Amino acid sequence: MNTMIGGGIGIFFVLMIMIPVSFVGAAVLLLFAKYIGKIENARYWNSFAIFWVASILIMILSFPILLNIMGIGIPIGTILIAIISSVSYIVSGKFVWKCEWMQSVKTMIPIIAFYVALALVSY
Repeated sequence: MNTMIGGGIGIFFVLMIMIPVSFVGAAVLLLFAKYIGKIENARYWNSFAIFWVASILIMILSFPILLNIMGIGIPIGTILIAIISSVSYIVSGKFVWKCEWMQSVKTMIPIIAFYVALALVSY
């Protein structure tokens, strides 16, 4: 019973952080899409959807890496998660915005740069 309550509290706190972050993330994605990727179909709510779809993909695909982070090493794990995150955002952007692959890649360049910087700092 205590584990169930603790898990519920943990999920509550994660959602309390993720919801405000997702509103800001959607606004940032929308700006990137409009001004960097030149995506005409980009709207706030589909950018919001991209943020959530990519976040869920990242959580699912990164889970095995995080379980074995000590075996593969933190720098390699961080690089793998950066690759998973970049691909998740690019693919989500492509299919939700219904744009060309290069438009989605151009839009996500600042996000990819952020993940690369995180990977470099972990060394």
